[in-house]
Amino acid sequence: MPDWWRRYAERESRADVEVVCEMIRRGYGRYLKSQFPMKFDFEKDGVHGTIIDLFWGHPINHAVFLDGPPHNSVHQARIDDLVSKALERRGITVQRIPYDPPRSKREKRLICQRICDEIEKALQHRLPAIDRIPRC
Repeated sequence: MPDWWRRYAERESRADVEVVCEMIRRGYGRYLKSQFPMKFDFEKDGVHGTIIDLFWGHPINHAVFLDGPPHNSVHQARIDDLVSKALERRGITVQRIPYDPPRSKREKRLICQRICDEIEKALQHRLPAIDRIPRC
């Protein structure tokens, strides 16, 4: 990769890594992709693309964004809204979880539980006949 790319590539945050490890520990690692790039059509969606923090692909189609303090601005909120609408048009449910680091273990468990609940809800609607992922 060229050197200029390093300026634009975002590293995975520690919060993302901790949540991914916890989700795998709870048995939700199947179909899970971390830092998943998604490209959009700018003319139709208003944004070029995004990187999804946690993405469960087909058949679950669920995206989780861990939104830290930079997402509190009005400009970023508008971009986040465009991204959410673009993903929903593609049949992907979007879950945005705001947080202010550093987080306690209790907060991390609550975040993981919220994600688990949303995935279970998606599984109930989309996968009636397929074996379920173990419950949290």
